Amino acid sequence: MPRSRLGPTAVDEAESGTEGTRGRGQRSMSSQLKLTPAERTHLLHYILESSGLKRGPATLWNGNNGILPHELLPLMEILNSELKQEGRTVAVEEIPRGPWAPPAATAEVFRDRIRLASEELKGSTCPKNPKIEGLTQRERLFLDHLEYEELTLPDEHPAADWLRKNGVTGASILPLVSIRTRERGGTLLHEKPPELFEPAWKTGEEARARAQELVPLLERMMKG
Repeated sequence: MPRSRLGPTAVDEAESGTEGTRGRGQRSMSSQLKLTPAERTHLLHYILESSGLKRGPATLWNGNNGILPHELLPLMEILNSELKQEGRTVAVEEIPRGPWAPPAATAEVFRDRIRLASEELKGSTCPKNPKIEGLTQRERLFLDHLEYEELTLPDEHPAADWLRKNGVTGASILPLVSIRTRERGGTLLHEKPPELFEPAWKTGEEARARAQELVPLLERMMKG
């Protein structure tokens, strides 16, 4: 799916900041790197397109430039942190995005920004950790189905449908997605998981609560 998975929102008066200052020592999710307005707009459009499993301009730009979904995680995590600091809790669909425009002049410039974000967050985008305590097996299965749907856009997409039906946006479960991506060591799921899909949570509220509950785990992973 490009996806429902990643994150949140908005473009209003975002700081255009470039690199920010790279600190010494371990850093949490609150990075000093600020997204530019163009980056925020691009990510917001991408999230919305992913939530509806539709190939819009953001998804097409990523695809045409070889930007894979998991590569966006460092920027998505900064976006999630910025939105949290701004107190944004509404659904991504309700936040003004502005017209889409490329996030950078070239894909290489955009990748440079992704690298800076990864360094700022003090961790590799996909450290190869084995299973990390926190996610349940049912959550891992749900997130694997979601990853497969985002990458392949199959005719049936039960994970994405469950998120929409229960009012869960990609921004809401970004910590869970990020943790699972790290557990897989960045492996992309182009084949459907062998286990049958089943919901990992009873309600959207439970899914969002789990994501918030595991933020400290994600921060520890990013530090080390």
